[in-house]
Amino acid sequence: MKRLIVLFIISLTISYSNNLFALERLYDGPTTIEQAKSYFFKNRKLDIIEGIWFNEVADSYRAIVKEGEGVYSQWQITYKGKANGEGSKKNIVRSASDRVYIYHTVVTSSKTRSEKEISGIIKLSGDLIEFSVKPFYFDDGTYSQGIPNRKEIRIWPNNIYDHNANVQIKVENFNPQENKAKRSEKLSSKLNDNSSSTDYKSYWWVLVLLAGVAFFIYTQTKKGLKKKEKVVKPKTIKKEDSFFKKFFEGKESLGFSYWVMFTAIPVINALIFYVLESSKSIDKDSRDTIAGLFGWWMLAFFIYATIGTWRSATAYKLEKESKKEGFGWAIAAYVTIVISIISFIGRVIKNLNS
Repeated sequence: MKRLIVLFIISLTISYSNNLFALERLYDGPTTIEQAKSYFFKNRKLDIIEGIWFNEVADSYRAIVKEGEGVYSQWQITYKGKANGEGSKKNIVRSASDRVYIYHTVVTSSKTRSEKEISGIIKLSGDLIEFSVKPFYFDDGTYSQGIPNRKEIRIWPNNIYDHNANVQIKVENFNPQENKAKRSEKLSSKLNDNSSSTDYKSYWWVLVLLAGVAFFIYTQTKKGLKKKEKVVKPKTIKKEDSFFKKFFEGKESLGFSYWVMFTAIPVINALIFYVLESSKSIDKDSRDTIAGLFGWWMLAFFIYATIGTWRSATAYKLEKESKKEGFGWAIAAYVTIVISIISFIGRVIKNLNS
């Protein structure tokens, strides 16, 4: 009964995959194993079927690469000992089991050279995959026995679980000369250390920094609060006062302060930070350094914009009070600023925990 259920699921997957597949051949792919490792698999965890596989009969190497959830492409790195670099886009789909996959390919008749698109099954067992395609007829009537149990062995990574563990915990000073038992012991030890709760004592300076930032913002924004009966007219703006000084003292309009300085520019900063952090045009160390420095700029501007906007809201509130008018926009700005500060602190704590 169990076998019938599995066959039924596989048949449904084949039916679904035939509708999903739109076979597309790809060219100009990697033609060496090192190129494939760098291009497809650098610094990321792999699904169990991903990696570089070797077919002894065809003397060929190929890569299976994840394209989406449960969908994979395959690239022929070499074929019969010669560079190839061709691929098939999204032609492998995972079934209900991560040990069984459906694949779509094109086969050519050795006699008539006619082609036919077919589907088959890939079974995964450890570092061995087995392909099978049932017998079929080409469109010209030529009969084919299909692909009976073609096997390939994974040659990279040597151990996919060790590879994923290395990527996850970012093992430093990894010595490839260590024997397998020592590597396993080392990885297991680091994984156990990593699974423990975050030691916040190591991040005391971050907590002190956050407390200092919160206190500084509080003292600076407190300066702008006045009693209702003591409405003080803002000082005449001197010609030599710069825009940045006027904004910081709350002398710009609340609308400009809130929507431009407190909202729009931080959003632009966040987009720039994302581009810097995800850029692949520079090496990782330089990218991390630049992104880190820009992160400090984002923090400084957040403090500056928060104080200036709070003071602007206070000036707006005092002006409306003097005219005996409502000052709801000032209250809304206060609430939004407080929520933003709490959210910022929460993100820092979350990043420490992860």
